[in-house]
Amino acid sequence: SSYGVEGMVVDGVGLVWVDMPWGLARLDPATWSASTWDASDDAAFGSKWFVRASAASGVWLIEGDRVRLFDGDRFVRDIQVPSAYLEVGEGGQGVRDLAEVGSELWIATETGVARCDGHTWSMVGDGELRGVGSLQLTPWGEVWAGSWRGWERMQWMRYDGTGWTLIEPPDGLQAIAGDPKGGILAASGFEVMRYDGSTWQILLRLDEDEAEGDEVEAVAASSDGTVWALSDGELLRSDDDGDWHSIASSDGVGGLAVSGEEVVVSSDAGVHRVAGDQLELVWSPQQGRAVVPDLMDVVTVSGDEAWIVIADWSESPGLPPLHMQRVQVGRTEPVLVASLPASAVNAYLGSPPSALGTAAVAASDGAIWYVTDESVVRIADGTESVVTSGLGEYLLGEQVLNVNV
Repeated sequence: SSYGVEGMVVDGVGLVWVDMPWGLARLDPATWSASTWDASDDAAFGSKWFVRASAASGVWLIEGDRVRLFDGDRFVRDIQVPSAYLEVGEGGQGVRDLAEVGSELWIATETGVARCDGHTWSMVGDGELRGVGSLQLTPWGEVWAGSWRGWERMQWMRYDGTGWTLIEPPDGLQAIAGDPKGGILAASGFEVMRYDGSTWQILLRLDEDEAEGDEVEAVAASSDGTVWALSDGELLRSDDDGDWHSIASSDGVGGLAVSGEEVVVSSDAGVHRVAGDQLELVWSPQQGRAVVPDLMDVVTVSGDEAWIVIADWSESPGLPPLHMQRVQVGRTEPVLVASLPASAVNAYLGSPPSALGTAAVAASDGAIWYVTDESVVRIADGTESVVTSGLGEYLLGEQVLNVNV
């Protein structure tokens, strides 16, 4: 979901970090209590591209050529990657992944793999890698790097201390994870495999006809050695005899992570823990957050009146309903004029503004209107004024008019 959980990782002490479009959440599996941060705490929480777990306590926020380590209280590291080691912009995409290798930080970029010892940056190897999209540290200390080969498969190389060597697994590893038994678990097409450093063993092979083309998307292992796999929203679990069982199946399930013996999956609704053969929702994106809709766009302007689009997170755990509102100069409250149908929501979210607070349009009288995440602003004759605010309180107190537009 474009407006649901975007990613989920577990740090070195077992805390679950959830990447959301509006910011970041941290869940403690001991109590499932949650802490959240958004752009009002620091702009980095709203502008990050993706997150990666720290080997200690915390999470890395990656945005272009910048990586920051947040420990739950403050940013303890803030690193700007030199331009010589990456390509930023169209085709380059900045930092694509990172890994903590001992005291060094390794990053994956379009130009290959680079590392920093805290002071000095250098390329890893002789530049034989390009288009690296993933890094994985094995239990025995090797670094694996995955480069995209075509649109769907990754070619994996491992670093032996002097150079990169091609790994010869079955066709294309799509996702890999550490294994408590000392190996690597891998999702490869319709198979789940284990690698012990020398030999590949098939643990699960999906029936391609029954799977209807849906391959294994994620794999993980809990501390007791149980292996878990995710395929097209279906969570599968291995037993002691090597047999596999379907635990739960749900639309929108797209993430899998393990913290000790706790297995968690993410969906449009939020984060769920596995409880027996059921999924129990332990956190939703709205939990513990003030219900304030996001102002998305200025649609059109005429004189002292503008039409805006807002996304109301209070009404849906997945895609938020979009409302159109008419606002006028001098009004202290917006005028609700329409609630967009689902078809219009999906069409609009297919091409949202590049960033909240940047959409702006000019009125026929020369005034400029733009939106922030909480207010509508009008600039006329060099004077900037907030036309309206408090949309969250207003929407919750008024009946929403549903019309087909």
